Amino acid sequence: MQAIVTTYKGPTDRSGSRIIARADAGRVTFPYDHSLNIDGNHNAARQALCVKLGWTEGKWIAGSIPGTWNGNSGGYAHVFVG
Repeated sequence: MQAIVTTYKGPTDRSGSRIIARADAGRVTFPYDHSLNIDGNHNAARQALCVKLGWTEGKWIAGSIPGTWNGNSGGYAHVFVG
């Protein structure tokens, strides 16, 4: 199993706010859902990546990561615990 990292990308003149979920196996871009809170958006993006990769959903734990990464603000690291 691989860890998943989710990061927020703000709006541009071409696209709205979004969360990018990535792992070594792939990535997805999830449109920011303003009806969810920050945790909810990051978890939804992680779930979308799990569905894309065919990973069985189980218990995941997430924690924030500090600083900037590839020009993005800090995000969340998600690890599978079974």
